[in-house]
Amino acid sequence: MILRTEADVDQLVDALLTESCDHTMAALYLAERPTTDQGYPDHDFRVGINAKRKVGGLKFAGTSDGTTGVWYAMTDRPQAADVFYEYAGHPEDFPSDSECRSMWSDQRSRSSWRAAATAPEASNGGPGL
Repeated sequence: MILRTEADVDQLVDALLTESCDHTMAALYLAERPTTDQGYPDHDFRVGINAKRKVGGLKFAGTSDGTTGVWYAMTDRPQAADVFYEYAGHPEDFPSDSECRSMWSDQRSRSSWRAAATAPEASNGGPGL
């Protein structure tokens, strides 16, 4: 799936909502970014959704403005002590303060997630977050 519009992001979220419990996260890559010497993307952007609890998380790993690291969307109200999403049956831990409630149910939250998923860089210093 290629994400170019807000409708594409909605389609991704809707698709994740219908997935089984062993596939609750999508890996996204920007085609415009460089690749490694081995030809792989130099970054990894993850979108995780827990449909049952109506929460989700965003995480970016890679290099932005010369700094290599991992950034994630934060909330000031952690929802659970153990946060993880699964990509093809492989669980991936997220920080406990990374899970945002009702991301798709309210228009403002959904708009924020759309912007993060379609923007290569964001003003808060975290790439696409």
